[in-house]
Amino acid sequence: MDSEPERHKALSLAYDFLAGRQRSEAEMRAHLRRSGIDDPTIDETVATLARQGLLDDRAFAAAWTEGRQSSRPRSRRLLNRELRSKGVDDETAADATQTLDDDATAADLARRRATLLRGLDRATAMRRLSDYLLRRGFDGETVRRAVRTALTDADDS
Repeated sequence: MDSEPERHKALSLAYDFLAGRQRSEAEMRAHLRRSGIDDPTIDETVATLARQGLLDDRAFAAAWTEGRQSSRPRSRRLLNRELRSKGVDDETAADATQTLDDDATAADLARRRATLLRGLDRATAMRRLSDYLLRRGFDGETVRRAVRTALTDADDS
């Protein structure tokens, strides 16, 4: 059923889906499939959106990474996992996150969070700060370094 009304419906659904934020190609395909659009029409719609510059996994991955790091920073490993769950291939996800510095990000998060934990004893502050960073995907060694530095700085101030 590759009719003109079907193509128009698919493009309309796609534009509406893109209105909220950029999407990966896999997210768009899944959305159109859930909306009852047939595969040939999905392929045509995705190709149209790509030609228009509205569907680009590299641009999506870069924007996703930048947005996450500015609003809710996390480790490179966790961002890669998020991008892969959105259908971005491993290479594109790795390219988008390659410039991230987990040590610097964890240290910055730990310093900011440590100010909220000032009234607590050191052991409780260490545990809460470590848990906070671990939930954001940082590995144990990075967490240990960031927590140690942040709490030492907080003690000095």
